[in-house]
Amino acid sequence: MTDRASRKSINLTQHATGKTVESVNMQRSVEPGDIVFIDQSFF
Repeated sequence: MTDRASRKSINLTQHATGKTVESVNMQRSVEPGDIVFIDQSFF
């Protein structure tokens, strides 16, 4: 991600648990198989 990316509406679905985490911190680690959803990317 870049500094130009919006830091809102970022959700992460964890592969290990199948649960969705809302309001993900930009410094959070992403594991193999995780799915990241970004509702707003650039403006």
